[in-house]
Amino acid sequence: MAEPQSGQVLKEVDLNFLIQYVVEADTSGMRRSELRIKIKDVNGKEIKHNIVYPEDYGSFEALKNIRKLLEYYKSAQSNKLEEAIKEEILIWLALIIARVI
Repeated sequence: MAEPQSGQVLKEVDLNFLIQYVVEADTSGMRRSELRIKIKDVNGKEIKHNIVYPEDYGSFEALKNIRKLLEYYKSAQSNKLEEAIKEEILIWLALIIARVI
């Protein structure tokens, strides 16, 4: 965790990402890939999501989707909508993290 040099911490985010890239083959030899994502925050809230064939999504596409979601987030009128958008952004971030690790 980064320690501030000086000043007051306004917001701190503590998240735990568990990302598994799984490739399975069935009896006919067809391959299926899946990215299994589990994101947990300090309060115990958990987001679970699976992305089938994650290689079909590029990093640039993921970043464009995050940008679009951030615009929606700015104009969201309800807490439920804000939470749903935050979760979707975290899922796209997990996809990007999976690409660099």
